[in-house]
Amino acid sequence: MWILVFFSVVFAYFFYKSCIKPLSYWKNLGIPHEKAVPIFGNFFDSILGRKHTSDILSDIHKKHKNDRYVGLIQFNKPMLMLNDIELIKQITIKDFDHFVDRMEFEDPDPFMRKNLLAMKGNIWKEMRATLSPIFTSAKIKHMSQLMMECAKNLQQNIPVGSNIQEVLIKDVFSKYSNDIIASVAFGIQCNSSTDAGINEFYGNAKKFATFSASQNLKAIFLITFPYFAKVFNISMFDKGIVNYFRNIICDTMAYREKENIVRPDLINLLMEAKKGQLINDSTKDKDAGFAAVNESDILDSEKLGKKEWTNEEITAQSLLFFFAGFETISIVSSFIAYELAINPNIQDTLQSEIDSVLEKTNGDVKYDDIVKMKYLDQVLAETLRKWSAAFQTDRICTREYTIKSIQPGEKEVTLKPGDIILIPISAIHYDPEYFPEPERFDPERFGDENKQTIVSGSYFPFGTGPRNCIGSRFALLEVKILFFFLLSNLSVVPTSKTQIPYKVNPRFFNFSPTDMRLGFKQRNVTNL
Repeated sequence: MWILVFFSVVFAYFFYKSCIKPLSYWKNLGIPHEKAVPIFGNFFDSILGRKHTSDILSDIHKKHKNDRYVGLIQFNKPMLMLNDIELIKQITIKDFDHFVDRMEFEDPDPFMRKNLLAMKGNIWKEMRATLSPIFTSAKIKHMSQLMMECAKNLQQNIPVGSNIQEVLIKDVFSKYSNDIIASVAFGIQCNSSTDAGINEFYGNAKKFATFSASQNLKAIFLITFPYFAKVFNISMFDKGIVNYFRNIICDTMAYREKENIVRPDLINLLMEAKKGQLINDSTKDKDAGFAAVNESDILDSEKLGKKEWTNEEITAQSLLFFFAGFETISIVSSFIAYELAINPNIQDTLQSEIDSVLEKTNGDVKYDDIVKMKYLDQVLAETLRKWSAAFQTDRICTREYTIKSIQPGEKEVTLKPGDIILIPISAIHYDPEYFPEPERFDPERFGDENKQTIVSGSYFPFGTGPRNCIGSRFALLEVKILFFFLLSNLSVVPTSKTQIPYKVNPRFFNFSPTDMRLGFKQRNVTNL
């Protein structure tokens, strides 16, 4: 009996400390906050599948529009959500040295502990500086031919006929993103769009990059109870699948070193980075696209020194690029296709620009021809505003920091190391103060005349500050090449089962259009 009482007391103590005490954190500090419930915090509706997390954050942003910051609880973690873009810029850029790290959760797998997202402090700075030269426009240009081959293969194998054939659009584009990753990152040739069945690489890729319901539950447990997750060795990912890709990467690097093989892909660049042989040829490339981000000067590798990276650390970065790229590209591409399908006038304008480029180049299209296309970039930029690649981001306070009060009745707040900052990207992208009629898809927002009026700091689909997305240029080029070749011969159209307007599934953490149905029809052109 006493054993039962003992464990009941221990459980009650941990439950109070982990799930009850955090609920009063912001109230005790006198900070504007939202009332939360135990375990789930302010995201109970999201867990129940009643409302998407991005909608919850947008509602809070609107409710506290006059508050520069508001206190939230995500599961059992107090977070300070920033509503004011000047404060966001101050914390993520000007005072970045106080907020170097991002939120993490315990995971026993080295992939989760040693990738760029999980790294902290100077180790992160050194790895970021090591990897940055991989994603310069000059390096990506060398990989563009491989991307074009994948896009042509997909376009030629999309089913079209006298009747419009309906498809689950994300499945179509996940095959493209899979082949890009296989070819450009792993050095493997596979054409997923023509395989009768699901090839092993694509099958494992989908399992690896697509969050299942069980993985969502694991994520909640890892965030809420990190100690127990560590004790019971609970990992987010299937070890067999992680080992499958880890073995491919390690075997490929070993074979290339032995045979002295050089190929214009990510594996080769990572091998050079590991040896410290990459040259940073970065320039402020105005043709990279409005949404592209630049590297911060604080990441100058000459200031950070050189560090020897292990094969495991380099492999972890390969897995991260694969995990991030597979889902992101297929999701963003799906939403571009959706917006073009329900806005045929915008699709016509984009196809006219594509036809013009094909005519000028006699069909021999190069990297420079695609990245200089203005309207294509506008369509992509507007899609990323409306359907952000990441609808939120975060920072961890690493040095005590005080946010001074500047408004009447506002109370200053002193953040301690470990405190979490939440930045609601999508909520700001939908704020009519910055983007009038935010529900309307309007690429002209990013035209030459209008983009100059966009408030600095109000648009950041790839994050903000030195910890922004390192692969933004790579991702933007993938999508541009895909739609250039896709729309040169095909048009995307809605079908009877296309949901208009589209509502994201609240049971998925990101904007995952798994049930989005669209169709394709042949254009009456002979460009290629």
